[in-house]
Amino acid sequence: MATGFTGAVAIALGSNPGGSTLSGTTPVAAVSGVATFSVSLNKAGTGYTLTTSASGFTPVTSTAFDITPGTATQLAFTQQPSATVAGATISPAVQVTAVDPGGNPVPTFTGSITVALGNNPGGSTLSGTTPVAAVNGVATFVNLSLNKTGTGYTLTASASGFTPGTSTAFDITPGTATQLAFTVQPSNTWAGAAISPVVQVTVFDAAGNAVPSFTGSVTVALGSNPGGSTLSGTTTVAAVNGVASFSPLTLDKTGTSYALTATAAGLNPATSSGFTITPGAATQLVFGTQPSTTVANRQITPAVKVRALDAFGNVATEFTGAVAIALGSNPGGSTLSGTTPVAAVNGVATFFMSLNKSGTGYTLTASAGGFAPVTSTAFDITPGTATQLAFTVPPSNTVAGAAISPAVQITALDPAGNPVPSFTGSVTVALGNNPGGSTLSGTTTVAAVNGVATFLDLSLNKTGTGYWLTATATGLNATSSGFTITPGAATQLVFGTQPGTTVAGQQITPAVKLRALDALGNVATGFTGAITVALGSNPGGATLSGTLLVAAVGGVASFGDLSLNRTAPGYTLTASGHGDPAGVHPAADQHGRGRGDQPGGPAERARSGGQPGADVHGERDGSAGQQSGGQHARRHHHRRGGGWRGHLQ
Repeated sequence: MATGFTGAVAIALGSNPGGSTLSGTTPVAAVSGVATFSVSLNKAGTGYTLTTSASGFTPVTSTAFDITPGTATQLAFTQQPSATVAGATISPAVQVTAVDPGGNPVPTFTGSITVALGNNPGGSTLSGTTPVAAVNGVATFVNLSLNKTGTGYTLTASASGFTPGTSTAFDITPGTATQLAFTVQPSNTWAGAAISPVVQVTVFDAAGNAVPSFTGSVTVALGSNPGGSTLSGTTTVAAVNGVASFSPLTLDKTGTSYALTATAAGLNPATSSGFTITPGAATQLVFGTQPSTTVANRQITPAVKVRALDAFGNVATEFTGAVAIALGSNPGGSTLSGTTPVAAVNGVATFFMSLNKSGTGYTLTASAGGFAPVTSTAFDITPGTATQLAFTVPPSNTVAGAAISPAVQITALDPAGNPVPSFTGSVTVALGNNPGGSTLSGTTTVAAVNGVATFLDLSLNKTGTGYWLTATATGLNATSSGFTITPGAATQLVFGTQPGTTVAGQQITPAVKLRALDALGNVATGFTGAITVALGSNPGGATLSGTLLVAAVGGVASFGDLSLNRTAPGYTLTASGHGDPAGVHPAADQHGRGRGDQPGGPAERARSGGQPGADVHGERDGSAGQQSGGQHARRHHHRRGGGWRGHLQ
């Protein structure tokens, strides 16, 4: 040994299998020919060598030696997590190694190591097996995955007694698009208005991550459609960055709990949350419940309803204005009863109405301020139950004995006065007021047809003013208006006032009166022809003096100055008429006597042994004779003595 050598000697790593760093003082000055080095290596490894060198000397290499790890004190990610698709296993598998303070793996460590999410930008869940027992100091995590995309995730590793370790940052990218989701849901909107904010549908992978790379077409449609609406707008849209935005979308019908569906080729569809379409402002009126066929004077059932609608035909539930209804078509001349106008409630005005006249084809009109009027569908008002009778063709003034024309008609009516066509009962007519003592002839009981009883052949045989008829049916009755029966054409003459027994040479008193009668014995008041009287039986050979030809007035000829100049019992007069186109039968006096033979007078008493003569039938009052001329005519026509002879010229 060259103890005198004091030169500087340096050492360095020769073989460096662990990539270690040689620490310590080098070079070192030799002392007594020996240089001593206190050095260390920081990386474990097998087969390290050192080399020495000094100025003027050939370098030498040491024998091989090993550097073994120290006690494990920390953890290190020896296989970092790499960028991975969401939901997929991170590959290669993450590895965490137990290392000594120098960072050397400690193969002897077999404890459990746990990994967890450090930085979690996507709010992901870490799935997989953790913790894992180290093998040769290394814990391998073979099935780690994250379900949410994000940039800059990190993992942390921990074990009991160790300083935790943190991985390098890594990203989770979306997987293949598999499904759709509404990321901006449809909101409550007015009918016809664009849904706002704009509906958006996003494409997601199986883990629910948006897939920005998707650019396919997405279509929306109505899923739940409670109002029978039509979805309008652009309903198929190409996704941009994985998002399809639908603008505009509109629905035209109101409803609650509408929902949209979204579809795209190869992807699971999506359904939106529920939303409501509300009505717009009222723009029109319609009959929501049309008037229906109803009995007269009864409330129309169901109640008529008029709705205020928006432009799309939805009930405008906010409308509370006054709505009025009136008769449009009024075929029966009816009166509309009930409350109108009516304030709408939730956009609907309800009317409780009735009409009093039957008819076919009625309509109602509805109106309100600022709206165009609308007309209902046609409806009918039918008659109610028959409760009364009415002379719908009353008896008219008619000639005695002639059929009343037009034919009398009696109609069955309901309480409102409407004809009741269903009534087929029997109706009977009779004389109510009978001023002339007439007989009603013809068919007086008739079955109604379509609610009407028609009496074709009614006639009365006596003249008079103020006749009326009554009509009856089971539970029903009516009285006609007044009517007059006038006489027919003159067909016969009668002595209305017979000549009375009179003193010879004096006027017969009361004056003799002749009446022209029709075929039924009524005074023919229209007859104005001339009537002539003459002596019929002339037992005394008398001469008839006075005015023997008199023009009838009101069917009556009055002979005020007749006289006979010779006494005798049993005189008679004859009368004949002129100028009656129908022909008048002559009349004969039944009790004509000379004045000297007046009943109770001397001559009469002389002929009858002092007994009074027979009573003279005749009228003393011309007006009375006109009122009841038919009865007197018949009474005088029944002769008690010899008849007079005469004829109508």
